[in-house]
Amino acid sequence: MTNNEKKLASKMLELLSDILGKRGCNDFEFPESWSEDEVKSFVKDFHEWNGDPEEFSEDRLYIQDYSVAGLLSEKLKNE
Repeated sequence: MTNNEKKLASKMLELLSDILGKRGCNDFEFPESWSEDEVKSFVKDFHEWNGDPEEFSEDRLYIQDYSVAGLLSEKLKNE
């Protein structure tokens, strides 16, 4: 991806995060191809980015769809 494409994808994910946050059900299921370690790492990254690292628990690897979009947006911005 070019830098401009990454910026555009980041902006689109930011907008998607806002849209998803207004839906009724926001549960996100990671693809079956993701390992447990990958899921743990992503959820931990989210809580650190969100400013609530104390909320991370390996026993509760649940995340909302808008949280996934928001974190991906931020990761693309910083890439």
